[in-house]
Amino acid sequence: MKVRDLPPGRLQSVSPDTSLAQVAKRMRLDDCDSVAVMSDKNLVGIITERDLVRAIADGVDHQKARADTFMSADPATVTADEDVSVVAVSSKKTRTRLTVCLALCIMLSGKHGGSNEN
Repeated sequence: MKVRDLPPGRLQSVSPDTSLAQVAKRMRLDDCDSVAVMSDKNLVGIITERDLVRAIADGVDHQKARADTFMSADPATVTADEDVSVVAVSSKKTRTRLTVCLALCIMLSGKHGGSNEN
């Protein structure tokens, strides 16, 4: 099975200058554990729950801290033609969040209905 054959999901995204408070609120409202950080329709990073925990533990001002400061930059991506089993094995080896990679691939393959980019 190819990535493009998976059911499409909604890609949640924010801009690099979005505050961590806004990122957390978006994730809570949309019930998701990560958001893509997009700049001019280009993927520049990803914010996960783990990134938010790191920011809280570091004592940052979540109202002022920006997504681009705490995002994981240059996340691994795959093409829509990639075999799902290969993506799963690769994701496990690199400890990449598989669900985010798959959501991005679905968006890039044209099966996505649009993003929520700010």
